[in-house]
Amino acid sequence: SRGACSLIVFSIAFVFLAVQVFSSGNPLRSLQSDVSIWEREYSGFNFSQVLLHVRNKASSFMFVPFVPPDSQSPVKNSSWMPLNRSRNNVSEIDVNHTHLIFNRSLVQPRTNSSKGNTSIASLKEINKTRTALQNVSQNMTARSNYFRGPSFKRAAANNKANIQRGEKKPSKCPYVLVNSQGGVGSSSFMELLQRSHLPMNSPGDADGFKHKNAYQFKHDRQGIQLGGLGCAKKAMVILGDPLHSIESVHRRFQVAHINKWRQNSKRRPYGGRTGLADIWKEISNAKQDTTGLTDYVNSWLVAGNENNWPELRIVNTKTLYKNATELAKYLGVREQDLKSFKQLDYKPRAFKSSAPPAVQSIFEPIKSKIDHLKAP
Repeated sequence: SRGACSLIVFSIAFVFLAVQVFSSGNPLRSLQSDVSIWEREYSGFNFSQVLLHVRNKASSFMFVPFVPPDSQSPVKNSSWMPLNRSRNNVSEIDVNHTHLIFNRSLVQPRTNSSKGNTSIASLKEINKTRTALQNVSQNMTARSNYFRGPSFKRAAANNKANIQRGEKKPSKCPYVLVNSQGGVGSSSFMELLQRSHLPMNSPGDADGFKHKNAYQFKHDRQGIQLGGLGCAKKAMVILGDPLHSIESVHRRFQVAHINKWRQNSKRRPYGGRTGLADIWKEISNAKQDTTGLTDYVNSWLVAGNENNWPELRIVNTKTLYKNATELAKYLGVREQDLKSFKQLDYKPRAFKSSAPPAVQSIFEPIKSKIDHLKAP
């Protein structure tokens, strides 16, 4: 009868598989090969229970290929998933093995159309597994899309910029540098800083650091070198109206201060009797600033946009006196010494330059940059 034939074939298959498992040096490979061959040749029988029994006896993992129900050709490149040991007769799929690549279309129960039996596990368990794997796949897809998206590109760009700039470490430099073009009211502020016992360069420029161009300093992100003083951990640069500055320093020091600018910009110094009219005439004929003041201002404006300086603030006279307390605190003045800075105020005197219109127009671009410096 049909039942007797089925029993005979089933017994032969069981004996054959048992011999292969216990005689082979690699039972997993043997089981994999036998499953794919025997299921195709005897598709009318359910081998899941047979394999479960052999697996438990052999104390090893079993791998079962998942194939679509409508597949008629031999299975190739199937995804294999380990089945956990279970004391009951239901195979439990370990969904934690996320390092395996799962094809969702292959996660289907293989069913015998004539018998209606499921060859791996119950349909309920397979559906649970399919849902779990779909969630894993969606999560992996979302992560993959993030690395292709604009958010990741922005983060990568910011990280690259941070690496190029380098992490800013606490500076060990004891001093601060206050630099000024001169003739912009910086001396009064610097004298208050000195009375507050702030370690800094000389307000009277005795050390030669007060009016230097930016590129004349050796510096990095940790400090600015100040020769015998050591180094400065931060700096503040005070700029102002260039025409007012030229006329102010010439009135007080003749050409001595202007010659510092000229020396910084590698120009020959003016003679001791050079008057303002002579300076205006030279600038007008050259159609450019010949005092060196524009070079000074531009050097610090460039430095303010570079990343290889320590803390650096560039302010104009108006910002300096309207924010004197905050700027003094920034430089390191102690709280108990801030009272005198609160009394400072911006009260400019009326000023009309003696420079001819042609000279004033030459200085207008640099004056506009100074006037539009952002307040701290």
